[in-house]
Amino acid sequence: MFRKLQFTGVLSFGIIFYFFENFSKTYSGFLCLFLILLLGIPHGAIDHKIHQSISRNKNLFQYIITYLLTATGYIIWWIIDPAKALLIFILLSAYHFGQEFLEDKNLKVEKNKPAFFILWGSLILISPLLFSLDEVSDYLHIVTGYSFSNIPLEVSICIVLIIYLLAICHLVYLFVKKQIAKADLVGLIGFVVVNTALHLLLDFVIAFTIYFVLFHSLNAFRHQFSWLSERNKNYTIKKFIADLSVFALIAIFGIAIIIGLIRPSDMEALISIFFIMISLITLPHAVTLNQFYQFRKKSGNSLS
Repeated sequence: MFRKLQFTGVLSFGIIFYFFENFSKTYSGFLCLFLILLLGIPHGAIDHKIHQSISRNKNLFQYIITYLLTATGYIIWWIIDPAKALLIFILLSAYHFGQEFLEDKNLKVEKNKPAFFILWGSLILISPLLFSLDEVSDYLHIVTGYSFSNIPLEVSICIVLIIYLLAICHLVYLFVKKQIAKADLVGLIGFVVVNTALHLLLDFVIAFTIYFVLFHSLNAFRHQFSWLSERNKNYTIKKFIADLSVFALIAIFGIAIIIGLIRPSDMEALISIFFIMISLITLPHAVTLNQFYQFRKKSGNSLS
């Protein structure tokens, strides 16, 4: 049922964005940012509860300070060397997306080695980036000062094809070794087809927003709530929303204040700065979720 609703949502948002994009790129850009703020940012706002449930150190204040110091250190890195900060953000996001993806599918193949996280995360994020390099080069130039538009198209296509070929080989290997059922194989291929179609039919930022909100964030919400409710039978959706609301609102208002102080000159600058702000949260969030997935695996629990 959840999968049907998820793909129905993707289809619905895809159609809405298609018409918004044709009507006004400014409106579609604002809609993307709104959805990420409303549903994307909050999926990391429950990290403190996840940390307390898996760590011996229950000191919330210490965890928050560490979280903030990590984000502060990363913004300093963005200022000092934005190109390397961007590279780390892309690789970290690929790892994080790939880990969530494989964990969501319950593919415990060879202990889900990081190489597989990077592979599937690359198919989700890096391949579309390379495929849409002309489109996103302006964003990348704004945040790093470097031009990426001079990368030969043949190189980008070659890298994308290699990533897809490796992912297909991985799926075939899993199926032959009977580590995934036929239904799971079809589901995985379906996701790849849908994600690829989104990036072929829509702008990168729009396609990424749909994936980030309706796949990654919703899956993370489900994983987190499932884990917390397993450990506390009285834990409800209402309590879950209350627990994440405080830090979600702090993050949203913090991002809004920083962007208001910077005052980006146009939509491209706004989106570029916005994703830098997202990266500051992504780093400590990805660390927490990595610990969560590893802890859950060791405890013998599967994600439902």
